[in-house]
Amino acid sequence: MRKWVLGMSVILLLVVGVSVYSVHKSQEQVAEMKGEKDRIVQKKAEEKERGQATEANQAFIRLLFGNEPTATKQKQIQKRTTAKGFAMAFPSADGNEQDTDRLYVKNTIQSLASYQREGSGESKQFLNIIELTITVNNIDSTSKLLLQTILVKEKGQWLVKNVLILTNL
Repeated sequence: MRKWVLGMSVILLLVVGVSVYSVHKSQEQVAEMKGEKDRIVQKKAEEKERGQATEANQAFIRLLFGNEPTATKQKQIQKRTTAKGFAMAFPSADGNEQDTDRLYVKNTIQSLASYQREGSGESKQFLNIIELTITVNNIDSTSKLLLQTILVKEKGQWLVKNVLILTNL
């Protein structure tokens, strides 16, 4: 009888030990899965921020080189820039409209490639290569520009803080 009680005690200890081990392992797996989930969520949030900054950058460039009248363009761009960014985009903005009776200007963006350099979480820098066809009074010219834009996050949206044409390629 003692052997039987001893044998049952050993079996019971083994069952309890295996149970404790499996519960511990499952808790480790849950913790690992939670950590992995947190990393994925953080990565997706970073990608979303990067995507929003890229969209804001490209929308700004399309507005800047768009075909709207200057006054309309300035109003639209002013919503997407800081005060400094607006002054950089329109350094001679005095509120005067261009004389459209004598001058016909049309811009067409042939290609736009943006390369992002990571800044802080609230600032993104872009180098943009823009191939642009400019038509002035039915005369076309093509330019390739290297344009730098710096965007900052203010009040939950990306705004252009600085814009600079680095070179004509």
